[in-house]
Amino acid sequence: MKKKNPQHPRLYLSSKISSTSNKKIYKYLSNEFIEQDRVEKEEYCLDCSLSIFEKNQLEYDKLKKFIKIQKIVLKKHKKDGNYDAENIVKSSILLMENFRNEFNDWFRKNKV
Repeated sequence: MKKKNPQHPRLYLSSKISSTSNKKIYKYLSNEFIEQDRVEKEEYCLDCSLSIFEKNQLEYDKLKKFIKIQKIVLKKHKKDGNYDAENIVKSSILLMENFRNEFNDWFRKNKV
């Protein structure tokens, strides 16, 4: 089986047009942490017609799929008795579920 390297979901916070390059700049929370806090990053997009709400909808769907896959992986590790991997996947699921809560909060605050 070929291992995939998925792009982790991002929670987009804001967007603006760059005055120098006419590119759209999106600020988002990444899946990287510094001292318990997610890292805020920027992404430049040349031809993006999607709103932040639409982008976050896509990322939220990606997050739900990611959690679903992680739960399948967790079952496999439990079945195989691979306790170290099981604990790693459990902590990953917990982080992703917390991230899902951040998405839910964002959607509540930014209803369109």
